[in-house]
Amino acid sequence: MQNCRCGRGAYYFRLRLWLTEALTPCDCVRSIGGHAWLSPYFFDMDTSVHFSAQTCVWPTPDSLFDALEKEFGFTLDVCSLPENAKCSQFFTPDDDGLLQNWHGVVWCNPPYGNRIGDWVEKAYRESHNCVTTVMLLPVRTDTRWFHNWVIGKAEIRFLKGRLKFGDATNSAPFPSMLIVYHRR
Repeated sequence: MQNCRCGRGAYYFRLRLWLTEALTPCDCVRSIGGHAWLSPYFFDMDTSVHFSAQTCVWPTPDSLFDALEKEFGFTLDVCSLPENAKCSQFFTPDDDGLLQNWHGVVWCNPPYGNRIGDWVEKAYRESHNCVTTVMLLPVRTDTRWFHNWVIGKAEIRFLKGRLKFGDATNSAPFPSMLIVYHRR
């Protein structure tokens, strides 16, 4: 153990991480010699929302979408509700975007539930049909879908900080990333 350098006087516990280059030192995490050290106050945090299904619908922040729209020029939103569609052409849950043919430049902020992997796989497969897809996803580098359909197959952009979705007053309880499947 080591004394905390963030001024809280806590001790750090050793935790092996495989992607230490992705760590950013902060008050509760430090990367030391290929390992991360977590202070004990981290374990007292209420993390129940991180592992719950309180909601799987997280409306895209307008400021993020507007910046991406300038870069990509989206033509189709494949995962939306009529009240939060980001493109003039869109698929609703009744349309089931997983069953539709995608076209053009696609925006996809899928429900963050247990079918998220299906959306990621669909985006990968559609890239082979000359479709470019940009997805807003929670960072879940430990999942099968991330290893099967993202690593080595898509451009990954980790977003700094935590996003505020929709009309939320607080930031999301998880980090976010953009996955870009360029048409092939």
